[in-house]
Amino acid sequence: TLYFWSSVGSVIIALVAYFVGYHNFTALMVLLAIRSVIAAVPAILLFAFTPDCLEYGMYKKGIPAAGMSFAVQTFTAKFTAAISGALGAFLLGLVGFVSGEGAAQPAGFDDRLWLIYTVVPAIGTLISLPVLWMYKLRDKDVQVMADYNSGVITRDEAETELGGRY
Repeated sequence: TLYFWSSVGSVIIALVAYFVGYHNFTALMVLLAIRSVIAAVPAILLFAFTPDCLEYGMYKKGIPAAGMSFAVQTFTAKFTAAISGALGAFLLGLVGFVSGEGAAQPAGFDDRLWLIYTVVPAIGTLISLPVLWMYKLRDKDVQVMADYNSGVITRDEAETELGGRY
């Protein structure tokens, strides 16, 4: 829930920043500081999903897959970084970026760069929101699953506490 709503907040701040523009330096710095704090929440919480999914997988299938899960998480992070870099370069080319020392950027480039900096990440986050909304695994349920997985409670006790949700 915190991940979802902080992502929504990040989108809102990005769009507000876009409309405020880059010419109002003070407002821009305040908005970017707020955006940084809000965006840090999902960046930190992202790493909580893998252990939760591990407990869920162990509970449902009885297969310990920690090594594979963390390897996939690491691969996905690297893949995302590679795609982000390539996409950034592609978008810069698309809006007419001219490279080279002392190169002059085309007219209107600042506005197009501002769009890429504010709106493109907001669009990416908006795309993720439906998936986040469907994520129903909650901390208290993960704790029940972890208790079962570690032998603290029985399967019947876990099923009773989980109420058949999983």
